[in-house]
Amino acid sequence: MKANLVKLLIIAFLFPANALFLFSQESLSKGIKCHMTVTPLNQDVSSSSGTTSFDVVADVSWNVTSDQTWCSVTPSGTGDGTIIATYQANTGFVPRVATITVTGQVVGDIVVTVTQDETISISYSGYPWCPSAGVQDVSLSGSSGGTFSAQPEGLDIDPVTGAITPGSSIAGSYTVKYTLEKSEGKRVVEAFAAAAIYPGVIPQIYIKWDDVLICSNVGDLFTGYQWFNGATSITGANGQFYLTSKAPGVYAVEATDRNGCKAMSNEIKMGDPISVLVYPNPAKSSFKISFNDLPTGSASIKIINASGKEVMNLRTEKSDYEFFEEITTSNLDKGFYVIKVVVSEVYLYMGKFMVIK
Repeated sequence: MKANLVKLLIIAFLFPANALFLFSQESLSKGIKCHMTVTPLNQDVSSSSGTTSFDVVADVSWNVTSDQTWCSVTPSGTGDGTIIATYQANTGFVPRVATITVTGQVVGDIVVTVTQDETISISYSGYPWCPSAGVQDVSLSGSSGGTFSAQPEGLDIDPVTGAITPGSSIAGSYTVKYTLEKSEGKRVVEAFAAAAIYPGVIPQIYIKWDDVLICSNVGDLFTGYQWFNGATSITGANGQFYLTSKAPGVYAVEATDRNGCKAMSNEIKMGDPISVLVYPNPAKSSFKISFNDLPTGSASIKIINASGKEVMNLRTEKSDYEFFEEITTSNLDKGFYVIKVVVSEVYLYMGKFMVIK
């Protein structure tokens, strides 16, 4: 009796009580030391169905139970062995935990867990979007805190919120990916969604016959029009052409394309044509005219005297941004003149000059 007591005191001195239960349970029965260890304490698994395992090191018989119907376990074993946990797919949007209790004869219970990821989904509605559409928010089901990206490049997407800005994106179709790190970066959960941007079509307007505005419609891209003078829409002005009757203003058209997208055109200012630079002015033997503007093409130069009569009509070509022409005054009487330059029979430029002899 005294010998057994001495042995117990030696064991207690060599092995602190907390060390005996760090990963196992032990018991003394009739002088026999029993133990059981289960590792790991937790298994992280994906949202899809599958199996995972726990290792048992023991010298006793043991039984296993799970508190969740979606996670079934090996019911029992003796000595060293493996617990197989079979789990069903998690279709919910929150993680879930199954508590597994391993009960060993004499040594008692050890509790381990299976933590299963949630299902995550993302989606966008209403795409393809017009370039003029506002910011498009993502619908996220599942845990937040992940990052968003898109392929191919060209989509303006916020990596934190998943919001897409169509107006600053390149037209095309995209796949958006949401990535959420789990278990301190050891695993990731991903979700995917589609998004698309319509091509942006900017209408171009020009003027003809000094008072008719025309919206170009090559390929019948546009199906609807609304003309504006400044910020005010013009009642009934819903065609491809608009007669201004030379009323002063800044005109533009909002055109609707075949995809239903709307865009504003360039502006044309009436009552104030682009000025032509005439020099020297007054002119004696000849004068030069010049102006800078984008349109190119055939150009007619008309010179009109003070009585309103056209006295000269020259044909040339505007092939660059800068236009330059020198004209002799040999066929012009002294006096005041108005010069008109029309490029591509559409774009009007005007100036005034005087001829002296």
